[in-house]
Amino acid sequence: MAINLLGPDSLRDFFQGRGRITFANRAPSGKSDVILAAAIVRHGATGSPIGQMAWELDLQPGESDAVEPDAPPTADYAGIEIVLRLFSGDRGFRQVYLASDPNAAPAREWEAGIRSDDVEPEAGDLSVAEGPGLVAYFRALTPA
Repeated sequence: MAINLLGPDSLRDFFQGRGRITFANRAPSGKSDVILAAAIVRHGATGSPIGQMAWELDLQPGESDAVEPDAPPTADYAGIEIVLRLFSGDRGFRQVYLASDPNAAPAREWEAGIRSDDVEPEAGDLSVAEGPGLVAYFRALTPA
C-alpha cells in the first residue's frame, strides 16, 4: 500500500513545541495534593477546538510533566482550556477549570498547576475549592 510521506519540514514541526503544556505540582512538600489528570482543549487560530486527555499524570508535590499535542500544529494556538483533576488525602477529589484569556495573543507553550497561596497572586490565579491554602494557576510561557 502506498503512503504519502510528510517530508522533513512537516516532521520538524514536532520540535517547535507549539501547544506544549507543562503541568506542575508546586504544592509544599509533605502535602498530599496530587494532580491526577487533565482534560485539555486547544483552540486553533480559526477557533477550532482540539481535545486531548492526559491520564495518569500522578504529579506529587515538586513534580512536573509536559504534554504535547497528538499532532504537530502548523501555527500557534489562540487559546487553551484545562480541567485539572486533583486529589488530596484530607480533601478527596476536586476539579479545577483554567482557561487562557480569550483576548490574549496566541502563545506557543504554557504551564498549569497548583501551588500554595503564600506568594503574591497573579492574574488568573484561582483558589482551589475546598482546598484552603491552595491556588491553581495557568500561564503562557512562550509568546508567539
